[in-house]
Amino acid sequence: MTLEESVFGKNCIVKSRLLDYGFKEQNGICSFEKLIMKDSFMVSVLIDNDKVKGNVIDQSTGEAYDIFRREGATGKFAGEVREAYTALLYDIKEKCCILEMYKGDQANRIIGLMEEKYGDSPEFLWDNYPDFSIYRNRDTGKWYSLIMNLGMDHFIPGEKDTAVCMNLIISKERIPELLDCRNFFPAYHMNKKYWISVILDGTIDDKVIMDLIEESHMYSMKKK
Repeated sequence: MTLEESVFGKNCIVKSRLLDYGFKEQNGICSFEKLIMKDSFMVSVLIDNDKVKGNVIDQSTGEAYDIFRREGATGKFAGEVREAYTALLYDIKEKCCILEMYKGDQANRIIGLMEEKYGDSPEFLWDNYPDFSIYRNRDTGKWYSLIMNLGMDHFIPGEKDTAVCMNLIISKERIPELLDCRNFFPAYHMNKKYWISVILDGTIDDKVIMDLIEESHMYSMKKK
């Protein structure tokens, strides 16, 4: 495991936060540079599809300074470089990431995309259900999404697997055509006339999910 992997761990990087932090984006890759150690070293951080790579350049030689990465590296100076570089990585993580809260990659990707698009963060309202999160329209206070870790037996009797489920508001005319009892189900614990449950297991493309979220968000807006 690289130092970068150990710092960022199971966190979802939000691109809009990276740009606010000072990253520049080109061809889908976000990059950031900063001088550390009294301007003696230049840190370069590249983020591509949630994968973080970093490089530290010695300004006096123009060469990569990798000694601080070696297991059991000795010397006070190498330790100080490692500490300064690691502190920068943790600052980026704190300000540009959200913790991966759910099992499976898709749910965490979708959470990041939602925050990037709407600027909304999850709210955890129930002590008895700590991994149930809601998203609400910041202008109206109305919910447009509920995300839950659920046993699939809530949808299919006898099913033993668990899954991440998202409830969304959908046009009541569209709900019957979406229901397939594989990835789309009548909404768990909500009005089935207006809400639908979507299983986030990667079977349905992220864009399709985001289009449904956009529709749900639209219904949460004030009517003109």
